Amino acid sequence: MPSKLQDIITYQSLLSYAKACIQLSDQLLYLKEKGFSKVIIPSRGAYPFWHRALHIYLEKGLKGAKFTSIHHHFKEWLVPFTADWGGDATMGFASKEIRRFWVKLVADYLNRISSPNTTFYQNLVQYVGKKLTLNPSNLLPSTKFLAPDSNDGFIFLDTAITGQAIYEVIEAFQDFGIKEYFVVLIVDENGSKLKSKYRAKISKEESAGRLRVIYTDKIFSEDTSPLLNSGICTVVFPSLIEQALSTVPSFRVEKACGAGLWFIDATSHLYSKPLNGIRGGVATLQSMMEKNLLAGKEISDKMLIDGTIEEMDLIAPSINIFSPETTKSIISERIGAHKLFPGGVGVTGTHIVRIELPPEVRSKVLKGI
Repeated sequence: MPSKLQDIITYQSLLSYAKACIQLSDQLLYLKEKGFSKVIIPSRGAYPFWHRALHIYLEKGLKGAKFTSIHHHFKEWLVPFTADWGGDATMGFASKEIRRFWVKLVADYLNRISSPNTTFYQNLVQYVGKKLTLNPSNLLPSTKFLAPDSNDGFIFLDTAITGQAIYEVIEAFQDFGIKEYFVVLIVDENGSKLKSKYRAKISKEESAGRLRVIYTDKIFSEDTSPLLNSGICTVVFPSLIEQALSTVPSFRVEKACGAGLWFIDATSHLYSKPLNGIRGGVATLQSMMEKNLLAGKEISDKMLIDGTIEEMDLIAPSINIFSPETTKSIISERIGAHKLFPGGVGVTGTHIVRIELPPEVRSKVLKGI
């Protein structure tokens, strides 16, 4: 009987995923020609598509100066638009309100406005993000990202299952006066789970020339282990959110705030360990499939790919990589005995990491707001 890994990572799911990555790479080149250079990536599920799209340019033979030109043209900003804040559900946070916080953050940065949202997020990156991750450079918009140019618009690369998240984000874009955007939306299960209300909004944005849908069979990098999504995870800080809501007037009025960060190198400590073989195996399979498609050989190497999937399943047979507890174990080991996180690590059912910050760190983050 096939394992859960073999049910999810299949030849067909890899083929469909690779086709979506190639379509994304083509779409990015098209948007580059239209003058877009800024890219906002709000979800863990979307990040691997971005990562693979850049690799595809190399696989297409764009090397040296040509690849450098494309790679340096795009300026990405990793902002976790997650509505799963990791805290007490009885507090009644609505996903719409939390996503409005993130959209206002983007709007304030793009308009060069210093606000409680921007100060809060900058402090979070400064006092927590730089301690948590080895590479915090893309957690804040760079000077180049914020510099005025001929096209002040941005690409918003996201994934969708039901469509609720992107519906709420687009509504907030419009509420906060954000007009210059282009959404590239990678849709799970070929759109079969899109709800009619959200599908209508997506279709309207497509008709307006502000959105492109890319369908795929299975986004196996969504709401899952960092072993399956290029080693990235989202970290949220529930006690910080609770304190911020009680002390920052504008957050109280909006009834929500976001306190989340990308953890870009969550699996960097796994090199030479068996679990890293799963992450490496997924990357190898994706590259193999992309190269086959670019060479016009859709069914080439099927036996080799099926064999590699079976080998991945044998790497750590006693570990369920789909269990949030496994993600908790990986992240706990990664941050070790870091004094910044004496309360340890928790995890939600969607593999979002939850860390309780000590009072002195929360005070630093909230200082000056």
